[in-house]
Amino acid sequence: QYDTHPAAELSPPYPRFLTFRLSNRCNLACIMCDGSLSSRIRREREARPPQGSFYGERFFDEMKTVLPHVEHIEFFGGEPLLVDEHIRIFEILKQIDAKCSIYINTNGTALNEHTKRYLQELNFTTIAVSMDSTIAEVHAAIRIGVKHERFLLNLDWFLKLRERRPLHLLLNVTEQRGNWFDLPELFRFAAEIRVPLHINTCIHPAHCTLYTLPTQQLQFVHTYLKRKQAELGDALDVAGNADSYRHLLSLVESELHGRAPDWKPPENWLPQDPVRAGTDGKLKAPIPGHPPFATPEAMIEELRLMRADDPEVSGLLFEQIRERLKQMPPGDGWEAVGQPHE
Repeated sequence: QYDTHPAAELSPPYPRFLTFRLSNRCNLACIMCDGSLSSRIRREREARPPQGSFYGERFFDEMKTVLPHVEHIEFFGGEPLLVDEHIRIFEILKQIDAKCSIYINTNGTALNEHTKRYLQELNFTTIAVSMDSTIAEVHAAIRIGVKHERFLLNLDWFLKLRERRPLHLLLNVTEQRGNWFDLPELFRFAAEIRVPLHINTCIHPAHCTLYTLPTQQLQFVHTYLKRKQAELGDALDVAGNADSYRHLLSLVESELHGRAPDWKPPENWLPQDPVRAGTDGKLKAPIPGHPPFATPEAMIEELRLMRADDPEVSGLLFEQIRERLKQMPPGDGWEAVGQPHE
């Protein structure tokens, strides 16, 4: 990632590209994250004392000398817009009237008048927003603490900012056991708002990632994603997302093709306390009432296709769906959804 910023001399006095990840301060407790990147997880899930600040006045004094020479800066977290040390860097960039390009990776929840001012006044050229589902319930189950409606309002603010100035906006999506069925809809959503979608590969922990699933279940996920790829059609041509979808498929295919015949899921993969960990490790089932399972008729057709893919895996998922059907409004036709599987 530094190759586009080669040194012009053997011992350059200043860097040209800086990445800041100065604190783990974060307001969310995402199920695939840990305390090194989230102060909330460190406090609530890991029951460890908070990390102290590692950067004193000397560091910020040095940054006043270094930053005028930097061409590109990236901010990560925690949630970078909540990190006090990052705010101090923003202030220095304002003071020196910095022209460097700026990238930030945000969970999209920390917008206020203070942070909006920095995003508008500094030269932010790329804003990557993390979003793992179009469904409020799923989004909140993965990114614990997110308010989906507020998130969408903040995303709309980013979209409006893109209209006013040159800005590359993208969605970071982490594929996992809890959102596999909604991944095609996320691609459809990205096409509607005309932004690139990046797959931020989830490889751990074992109870979240797709890539420790039993082979039969992972193959089922792959078959579903392949079928949805064809249905998405031209939507994947928006913002170059066809390549991202192929990348998603390649991740699953690489895992399937790389397994030996005697491969088994890892032992002891489920945390001792799955409630605090945020998931029980099961492959989550599609939720009735949300696209592409939005109507009873649509869900019956989807279940028919899933049953044709693999009766055993679809049966496991239907046990979860059956419980959700009990919560659907009576008389709306949802009682018919169970009939193809009876």
